Order: sequence, then structure tokens, then C-alpha cells
Amino acid sequence: MAPQRSGEHIVLIFVGAFVAFVVASLLLAPTTTPGMCVDSPDPDASYCTEFPMQTLLGFEANAWVWIGALVVIVIRAAALIARGRRRRRAPRQ
Repeated sequence: MAPQRSGEHIVLIFVGAFVAFVVASLLLAPTTTPGMCVDSPDPDASYCTEFPMQTLLGFEANAWVWIGALVVIVIRAAALIARGRRRRRAPRQ
């Protein structure tokens, strides 16, 4: 069932884009930088190291992939809104 009014159509697109933002952020956003430190009685043998940034789900994260996904979501939402407006403005034959 498709919404009949323009306002409902736009709200539906915004809600869908928001959900896609949240899902993309959970899957792709860099949120943690795990690391570890090893202590030794000999101060010269102690060291710390960091691992690559990870998402909340534990996958290795790349900020550019996350930003790219958010840009694609915005472009797609804008295209859907524009398509809906063009369709309503088109003369009926």
C-alpha cells in the first residue's frame, strides 16, 4: 500500500533513511580501537600495541567505507523524493 499524500511519502523516505543510517553505522562505523599492554618485571621488555579500529560488531572498520555508505543513503533518499515530486507534477494524459 503506497502513501497517497506527498507528506506521507516524504516522511516514509526519511524514516527509511534514518533506519538505514542506524544500520550502516552499527555495521560500518569505527567505534573502538582495541589494544593491549604487556608488563614485565624488566621495564625494557614491557610494551603496548594497538589493533585496527573495529565496529561495534567486531569487524575491522574503515571510516571511508562508512562515510561512503552514508552518502549513498542520502543520495538515494534525495532521488526518491525528487522522483515522487516529478511524478506528481507530470501532466495526466
